Amino acid sequence: MIIEQVEALNNYSLRIKTSDGNVGIFNIKPFLDYEAFRPLKELTEFRKVKNGGYFIEWECGADLSADTLEAKMKIIESTENPVLHLHEKKSDESKNNGRNAHADGL
Repeated sequence: MIIEQVEALNNYSLRIKTSDGNVGIFNIKPFLDYEAFRPLKELTEFRKVKNGGYFIEWECGADLSADTLEAKMKIIESTENPVLHLHEKKSDESKNNGRNAHADGL
């Protein structure tokens, strides 16, 4: 997953858009008691989040990987991946063709 966009919200949450078409909300509050994240308790610092593609980071040195964000964010929008959809459709057609061929042979 690649992070396409990150936006700091007022409630210590991040709105994240990913390369696979998902949009989610990630809550930073549970991290604020860790030393690296303490400066983010100040909203002006929290809002300085930067997108690194495979991670996000702040000026204070705190960072989170795309894997962490993906594992813990709440998906609020999702678009279907056309490549996966096409693969699933072809797979279903193959199964149906196999059944039809079997039925024709009886």
